[in-house]
Amino acid sequence: LWHHVYLSALDKIQIDQADACAHLDADLIADAGACKLGRWLRLMPDHIKRMPAFSQLDAAHNRFHQLASEHVLACQRQHRLLNDELKACSQAIDQALDALAAELPPLDRVS
Repeated sequence: LWHHVYLSALDKIQIDQADACAHLDADLIADAGACKLGRWLRLMPDHIKRMPAFSQLDAAHNRFHQLASEHVLACQRQHRLLNDELKACSQAIDQALDALAAELPPLDRVS
């Protein structure tokens, strides 16, 4: 029984965490040109865009958006995987408990 209580509590935690990333659009997050900095960078004149410091900033900014998008996707995917695995483990525990109960003598005959 206690594993059901734990599983219910864990489900609540996972649902809360998944809700934090479930509504996020990973494609939008991946678009470095969609944020304020990205829009500002795109407006820079070509002579600034050719500067090494600008190139470094632009590359780091693009990488940030790529990683953020990957993080959101991983959060969403991990939640689904963990939920499925936890439910399967819970069912295995239930089945093992039932099998053990079937093999044990009745409690009034246990010495």
